Amino acid sequence: MSIGPMVISTHPEKQKMSKTEFLVAHAEFSTGIILTVDLATHTRVGEIFKRFSTREAAVNYMLQLVSNRPDIECLLRTSEGRYLLQVDREGIKKR
Repeated sequence: MSIGPMVISTHPEKQKMSKTEFLVAHAEFSTGIILTVDLATHTRVGEIFKRFSTREAAVNYMLQLVSNRPDIECLLRTSEGRYLLQVDREGIKKR
């Protein structure tokens, strides 16, 4: 049984995380405005990262979200803060 993504604070470095976990951030495609995990505009309140135990689960989530919401883009980063890729309506882009 798979457990869904975990919501973590806007400061993941303050959370205890495994080096094998991945974080997904969301933004508006047209403006780049950062969104919360609820896909609302981030106003310095609310969580902005979803945590996944595998890269595959994170990428699948990103692809499905963007397929359903082409106005959203997603960014994948490691638990150490390195951005790996971006998914938007134009496809997957390595960073």
